[in-house]
Amino acid sequence: MAFPVAIKTLPTRPALTLAHIGPYTDIGRTFGQLDLILRSEGLLPCVRGMFGLYVDDPDTVPPEQLRSRACVFVESTDARSPKLESLTVGGGAYAVLTYKGPYAAMKPAYDWLFGTWLPQVGREPRDAPVMEINLNTPMDTAPQDLLTEICLPLET
Repeated sequence: MAFPVAIKTLPTRPALTLAHIGPYTDIGRTFGQLDLILRSEGLLPCVRGMFGLYVDDPDTVPPEQLRSRACVFVESTDARSPKLESLTVGGGAYAVLTYKGPYAAMKPAYDWLFGTWLPQVGREPRDAPVMEINLNTPMDTAPQDLLTEICLPLET
């Protein structure tokens, strides 16, 4: 199984994030909490897209210890919340794999990206979290039609 991958230079962008510890498959609850905070603080007009940051390798870290972040891109660093962490994300070279399908079925895409594509192209991953940029949302898209860009940071 192969997936489309492009090497892209991603710009740095401001973001608001909420930490999640536990199985990556449970991060949906943290995205729900993030949405509630954004709504309650009137920040939804500042949001420019949703994404997740995934820090640990789920093949080597126990599920209950996995670290990730539910995130939104925001229009500027002026968008702040006392309940959320402000970060600058992106910047530099990324391998961007476009995945179509349910979030819970992404593992083959990750296995192919890290196990096949990366060794074939001879690039090294950078010590930074993988970003999953959601191009649409399960709120208005069937699971089989969800589009996600899996962004693997690369050494230059």
